[in-house]
Formats: sequence, structure tokens, C-alpha cells
Amino acid sequence: MSEQPKPHKEKRERTVAKPWKRAFFRFDAETAEIKSQEEEMEKGLEKIYEGDEDLKAMQKGSSWWWVKWFVSISVGLFILSCLAWWGLSVLAPHSKQSLQALEVTVDGPESVMIGQETEYVIHWKNASFQTVQDAELRLGIPPVLQVTYMDPWPIDRSAMSWKLGIVSAGSQGKITLRGIPFGKVGDMTALQAVLTAPDQGAVDIKDALSTKNITMADSIIHGQWNLPPRVVAGDQVAVELALFHQGKEKLGKFEVTIQYPEAFVPQASSTNANTSTREFTKSIDSLDAETTTTVRLIGSFVAGASGEQRFNANINQKHEEMMISLFSASTSLPVLASDLSLQVVANGSTSDRTISPGDPVRVTLAYSNTSPDTLTDVSLQLAFESVKNGNSATGTSFLQWNGLDDTNKGSTTTKARIQTLTYDKKSVPALAALKPGDRGTIDITLPTVAVTTTTKDAVIKIVAT
Repeated sequence: MSEQPKPHKEKRERTVAKPWKRAFFRFDAETAEIKSQEEEMEKGLEKIYEGDEDLKAMQKGSSWWWVKWFVSISVGLFILSCLAWWGLSVLAPHSKQSLQALEVTVDGPESVMIGQETEYVIHWKNASFQTVQDAELRLGIPPVLQVTYMDPWPIDRSAMSWKLGIVSAGSQGKITLRGIPFGKVGDMTALQAVLTAPDQGAVDIKDALSTKNITMADSIIHGQWNLPPRVVAGDQVAVELALFHQGKEKLGKFEVTIQYPEAFVPQASSTNANTSTREFTKSIDSLDAETTTTVRLIGSFVAGASGEQRFNANINQKHEEMMISLFSASTSLPVLASDLSLQVVANGSTSDRTISPGDPVRVTLAYSNTSPDTLTDVSLQLAFESVKNGNSATGTSFLQWNGLDDTNKGSTTTKARIQTLTYDKKSVPALAALKPGDRGTIDITLPTVAVTTTTKDAVIKIVAT
């Protein structure tokens, strides 16, 4: 049996760029009628597209439009990403964010009393929502505030700083400070607190500062001078300073120093006076609250002194090897010229003279009545003080009193610090009554002694009253 040849299939040409698709149906046999229907269908579709402008545009469009959009968007995003990274690397270091995270305040009185312990509390806080690292608190304490207590004390007291370290958001604390202010009434100072932290990456932490201005409004000690309205040169006078403690607690040991004028001569029996510095010092062990004590300095003004003579007083208390001033005051006392004129001449001069150790000191005391009245029962005194290296030579003397040459035989008092010669009508009969214009002299000679090799400065002071 021979195979029948397969019927020849006509090859259909496919059109391109047509927006429709034809569906081919396969049948076992193709007829002329089916072929004719297909041709009519294709012609109908062509007419539809030819009559519609929108369909023509669709026909001309390409199916790759979405690829172009994707590539364009990708390139744009890449460029934006590069610009963003460039901005972070170049601009960010120069545009840090500033943050007011730290707070500090100083609580305490602005008006204080000199000598009375005063308390201040320094409060600090991290007021932000960010943890701050390496925070540090520093205090600027004025030198006129003597610190007596701190809680807590800093590790480095010289720097007065506290390393707070890491301070979490909202954390806070305080430092308690107590101190004794000193100085003069009316003085002003300030207590300052600074809270700092280094930069926290891209965040710049601002420093916090608080200042408490302090005024010395009053003193725990009040002083009142008690002096005569006026004195005559040569007359004995008592200089008194009454001290009132107006504090609430007992005052510990303190010193009262009165500086007197050069023309004033303290009483020879006084052992608290330093004639080199012209200072009288008295130590007071304690003073109860709301009580009074009186410091008294007795002496006289030398003959020839006149005018206003000034006295200064200072009260100091010792705290940790430091003397702090609690009170200071000054006053003046008018001195009237004496009716009796006195003049001391040592080794031929009324001014300072230099002699060698072992040489004698020749002293002449000249006196005269310059008043219009007769002076009766006149008493004269010569006081000698030995000063070694700037300090009164207590317990020793640069004069040999056993070699004294005194024709008038004045009475001698050789105290440990000051030696005196006193003359009255018994030793000098003319002093019983000095008429106006009467005058006279008293001459003495005292040998000096050799000084030790360690002595740098040896002075003999002579004062007549």
C-alpha cells in the first residue's frame, strides 16, 4: 500500500506591527468558505484601526517604554544617594547640633555676716533625654570664704572639681558647702559653679553656669572705742575697745591687735606691746554669744606730741593655718601740746645715731616750762627698750645697768622688756615747782654690751615722758 501524499499547507504571511492577533484554527480540511471568512475578518480589523487616531498611536508605540523609565529612575536615585553621602562627609562635621542638656544652680544667702558659718548648696542636673558622658563640675570659691565643710569633698581640693562621669537623662545631684566669710563690711565677692561636658559625637553640649553674688553685710563682732575727748601730751591715757559678739554660737579663740601711733608709749608694765611694729596684741580664748569683752591699752603720748593721733584695730581668727579677719575699726584721739617741753639727745644728736657694741650711750634729757603757769610736782621718765632682729629683746638688754652713771640718782625699774629711769622732786628738787620759762637738763651715761654673732640688728630705743 502506498502512502498518500499530505495535502500542501499554504504558508501564511504574518503581518508585523499590528495590534491584533489572529487565532488560527486547524481543521482536518480547509474549505474555500473558511478562507474567505478569515480574509473578511482581517479587512474589518484594518478598517477599525484606520478610522481611530488613538489606536494608530498605540500601534506606533513601543513595548519597551517601561524599561526606559526603570533605567532613568535608577540613575536618578544613584545620583541622589551620592549627593547625600557627600553632604554627610563634608558638611556634617561643621554643623553639630547644640544641646542645652546641663543645669546648675547655687542656692544660699547673698548677704552674709563676717565670721559666721554660712551654707551653700550647688544643685546639678541633666535636663535632657540624652545620656551625657564625662560631665565635670567646678567651683570657683572666693578666697574670702574659708571652707569648713563639704559633702562630698572633691578628690582634688586644689582644683575644686568633681568628675561626674556618665550622667543619664534626668539624673541630678547636689554638693553642700559651708564656709566662714571674712573681710570688711561692705566688701563684695562671688561663688561660681560651672558644669561642663565634652562633645558627644555630633552633639555639642552647652556649659551651664551659675553665679551667687555675696555681700559682707555685717560682722559677727561689733566694736566700740572708748576714749577721752582729748588728752595732753605726757598724761596717762587708757585706750579701750569694747567688743560685742552678736552671733548665735560661742566664738572660739581670736586675737585683737591695736596699732598705735608713733608718739604713743605703752605702759612699761605692758608685755603685749611690740614697740617695733607699734602693735598691742591680746589673745581671747573664747567669747559666748551675745556677750561683751573689753580690750584696754594704757600709755601716754610723748612730750611734744600734738594733733590727731590714729589707732587701728583688727580682730583675727585662725582657721587651718590661716588667719581670717573678723572685724576692723579705726579712731583718732586729739592730743594737746604739753605745757612741759621735753627733748632727748643721745650721743650728741636728737635723731638716730649708730654706735659700736661696747660704746657708751650718753643721754641728755632737756626740759622747760612753756606755759604761763607754774608747774608743780613734775615727774619725768626715760624708758629704754632693747630690740634684737626686729623684736623686743625680752629677758635681755643691750645696756649694762650696773655701770649706770647718773648724778641725779633717778629711781630705776628694770623690767624684762623695758627699763626706766624716773625723776621727781626727790631726785631733782627743781621739779617741785617749775616757773614759766624754767628749764633744766638731766645727764646719764650707760655702757652697752657686746652682741652675739647671730644678731643682725641691735637697736636701743629711748623715749621720754
